[in-house]
Amino acid sequence: MLDADSLLALPTPLLAGDQRRILIFASGAKSLVIQNSLTITVTCQSGNQAALVQDFVTTLPSFPVLQQITIRIPPALAGCGQARLQIDGSDDSDTFLRIQ
Repeated sequence: MLDADSLLALPTPLLAGDQRRILIFASGAKSLVIQNSLTITVTCQSGNQAALVQDFVTTLPSFPVLQQITIRIPPALAGCGQARLQIDGSDDSDTFLRIQ
């Protein structure tokens, strides 16, 4: 995951409500991108869950096995702690992010 504007590594922990756009690269989600049905669920340490809205999703033309997903962390996730981001409910797509 990268800062979508600077293309640098994200600071940790990330502040909820920060207007920073987060860039995620994933593989195996091409059909979801084409169907415009890609969803990302975040699960906090407490077990609370929320769906994240994507700012932008595409398959990279120069590297078609990769999907680029741009998200923001909403203020409602403040204090989430260690968060698991999961694409389309698939257990093999988990990534983790610390949200303060």
